[in-house]
Amino acid sequence: MLEEAESFDDAVARLEKQRLAAPCLIGVVGVENDERFIVERTPTKAALRHAKGDAPLVVTNHYIAIKHDAPADHLLETSACARFNRLTELIASAPMKFGDADEGLLYALTAPGVIMGITAQHTILRPRDR
Repeated sequence: MLEEAESFDDAVARLEKQRLAAPCLIGVVGVENDERFIVERTPTKAALRHAKGDAPLVVTNHYIAIKHDAPADHLLETSACARFNRLTELIASAPMKFGDADEGLLYALTAPGVIMGITAQHTILRPRDR
């Protein structure tokens, strides 16, 4: 996308339409605050989630906009939505603690109810420094 997209909107559109072999969740961040999306993808479906105002855009390994057919006892199915809810709750309960400092946000990712032993992929993207 960085090499071929002509604009932020073009990059998002391409990510929505690109043929895929496996499902994925893609964070897309432009230079403006309203250019923050999560593209939820399966090989045959696409949905966008966007940030509301200045609120953080949170993603865990759970599809929110796309419903999927994972078995109810699947590890990600049983943990990810709770992880998303807990992370959102932590950030909303103390926005000054978590919202302005990368260290605070990364700390929230290690909180009980959020961290999982099988993943270690933590990313913070900021469209523009204030």
